[in-house]
Amino acid sequence: MNGICVDALVRHLAACPPAFLADLHLGALVHDTVLAYGGIGVIRQEFFRKPSERRRQLIAIACWLLAEPSLRAGGGDAQRLAAWLGDGLDALARLVKPASCIEDDDRREELARLALAVLGHLPAGESAAQAEDRLRAVDSIQRAQVVAEMRAKEERARALRAKMAEEAAREAAAKGNREW
Repeated sequence: MNGICVDALVRHLAACPPAFLADLHLGALVHDTVLAYGGIGVIRQEFFRKPSERRRQLIAIACWLLAEPSLRAGGGDAQRLAAWLGDGLDALARLVKPASCIEDDDRREELARLALAVLGHLPAGESAAQAEDRLRAVDSIQRAQVVAEMRAKEERARALRAKMAEEAAREAAAKGNREW
């Protein structure tokens, strides 16, 4: 489905009330959100019993986003939505501060684009490839994976250089011993 403006979603996130970072009754909030998307009986309560503070706040902010009128009017798969709210935001909650999804332009865009993808919508004026590329550009999880891979490669290269230096030192010592 096409036509939902990312900028409208980003503006909506910027207007998220501070109360969504407070201790809300998350189960009720998620239930009402999923119900608004046509989900009846799809919420697995175990996801909402004792979430971490960051995860709870991020889920609440996502519920605020999902209440945006154009997004809500577009509908979506309530089952996928419930799963995304249930555990699909876990990795993002470990990487970003939930308040940044309200305060930071890139994090707002990331959350908006994630919601669009979960609901099966394309941003207005974008092809599927463009939407995927733009999400990849702001994706905190993918960026963290790339950074971790780069660190691992750097560590392997450092270990290899150390091993080569050690081997060169042994060879030099062996050569010195033969010359005596």
